[in-house]
Amino acid sequence: MGRDNSSAAIWYYDVIASSSSSSSTSMSSSSSSTSMSSGSSSSSAYDYYVGGTLTPDATGYYSVNGTFEGNPAYERVGGGYWLWFDSGVHFNYGWSISVSKGDDVNVWNNGSVNILGDPYYPVAPPDVTGNASVIKA
Repeated sequence: MGRDNSSAAIWYYDVIASSSSSSSTSMSSSSSSTSMSSGSSSSSAYDYYVGGTLTPDATGYYSVNGTFEGNPAYERVGGGYWLWFDSGVHFNYGWSISVSKGDDVNVWNNGSVNILGDPYYPVAPPDVTGNASVIKA
């Protein structure tokens, strides 16, 4: 049986459309998974948006800012957090959101090679709470 993505689409529309300075109200679809490459064909100045009710707050727009172990790494606009791929050598296998690349402080991880589509769970509780989601900006 298929997964109902209607609430995700509504959330996507609410977050992206309401925070955009553009007067356009059209929605564009995005792929549910992106593997390792940034695939930056978007006209947005940002690559990804991290959402959720997170403590501490790691939500916001992320833009590519260098690499980590040969993979693109994305820094939150305004600093404070990174979205990076961990091969399992540093902490947990998969895409991680943390204070710095290769760090195990304040971490969410999705356990997947896909940056999109899989929820990011807290892996450093009790200081980290909430499930994060990553969407294409």
